[in-house]
Amino acid sequence: KHVLDISSGMATYTLPIEKNSTERMSISAVYTTYGSFDRTDEFGTVTGSFSSNNVALMGTYSNELDSTLSYGISAKFMYVTLDDLASSALALDAGVLYRLPASRTNIGFSLLNIGTQLSTFEGITDQMPIDVRLGINHRLRGLPLLLNFSLHHLADDADAFFDRVGNFSIGGEFILSKVLDLRIGYDNYVRNATSIQGQRRFSGFAAGVGIRTAYVQIDYGVSAIGTAGSIHRLTLHTSL
Repeated sequence: KHVLDISSGMATYTLPIEKNSTERMSISAVYTTYGSFDRTDEFGTVTGSFSSNNVALMGTYSNELDSTLSYGISAKFMYVTLDDLASSALALDAGVLYRLPASRTNIGFSLLNIGTQLSTFEGITDQMPIDVRLGINHRLRGLPLLLNFSLHHLADDADAFFDRVGNFSIGGEFILSKVLDLRIGYDNYVRNATSIQGQRRFSGFAAGVGIRTAYVQIDYGVSAIGTAGSIHRLTLHTSL
């Protein structure tokens, strides 16, 4: 449940290719609806309503090169509707993860939305929203805390280097027991993009909880985005 009447969901099914193999394949579907908009004439008179929706279908493959290095790649088809208009695109996501077990540290790098439009809104071509991300996490010794730091939107246009690296997020996961995790985070990009000076409040901050049982894992998170409201996310994970 996003702000206003915007909602979205994602379903993913993952399976090993062979028994005891590190290879994995998955299929996913993502759906977002932006709710209802008023349709007006040139004088502002409401004459009806229309809607806008996004759908993405993805196939993913991942594997380990060795005990410290793994990679993954996703191919996705995206379809967007706006009233009676539609646009579609094909894109790839790719990433690598380098693990340093001795130092309890992981480093990840990813490229997202590398692709092209297949069809456009009335011939108007849009650039794909390419994103470059770099992240690192570290589990503290003697303390049940996993720290995370990431840079994102590194491919966005920026006037200066520090403007580009200002798109960062930090977070911590407290492992309280075998079944319970508490999480807190902050996203500087969200804070700058969704709030104005003097009305920022908790914009960019997030908190959540994770519960693990023998049959299902439940994750819940809430993110503040300024005066617009908050985003709630609920994830259920189970083995079939």
